[in-house]
Amino acid sequence: MKTDRSLLTKGIEIVGGLFAASGGFLIGIAPPEESDAKIAVGAGSFLALIIWLLIKSAAQGLPVKKYKKRWMIASIVLSIAFVLSAFIYKQKYDALVFWYPPERPERQIVAGTVLKPRALEYQRNNPETVNNNALLLFGFGPENKNAVWPEESVRKAKAWLVGSYLVTVLMLVSSIFTLTEGIFGNVKYTNRTVTK
Repeated sequence: MKTDRSLLTKGIEIVGGLFAASGGFLIGIAPPEESDAKIAVGAGSFLALIIWLLIKSAAQGLPVKKYKKRWMIASIVLSIAFVLSAFIYKQKYDALVFWYPPERPERQIVAGTVLKPRALEYQRNNPETVNNNALLLFGFGPENKNAVWPEESVRKAKAWLVGSYLVTVLMLVSSIFTLTEGIFGNVKYTNRTVTK
């Protein structure tokens, strides 16, 4: 007896498969644990599922041939948005996240977006700390992170990392889902067969 699986179950399998098929890429590029990476990855998974359900809902009942070109154009636009958001995320990630301590890196730390006056003065007197957050923090000691960056500045950096990670992941999954909708259209999956 052939039975259709529920749309939600299919969506969960597809999103889970996508995150697993990436070989840990989507998890590997997540912000560091200090930025609540688990929340970012979890939210990304659920938002990907919501996007898949929205796309499937929007595509339901549409004539496949008539809308195929539109799905493909949407996929191209979303792919370009993904590349741009990934580039911006990577640049900001490299500027805000560093390994500590400098000589034997053990953990990742998120820097703030602005320095405190005392840290700016320290940087002027120690030019090797310019563009090297690990050395800068080392000069103050890890327990004195708030002496280098204001707490609000660090919070903003963490929020920016999580938000831009989510945008990057959502652009990627949206481009994949619209592309597959354009290619496969109204394909229905049953336990053993694929029908149109």
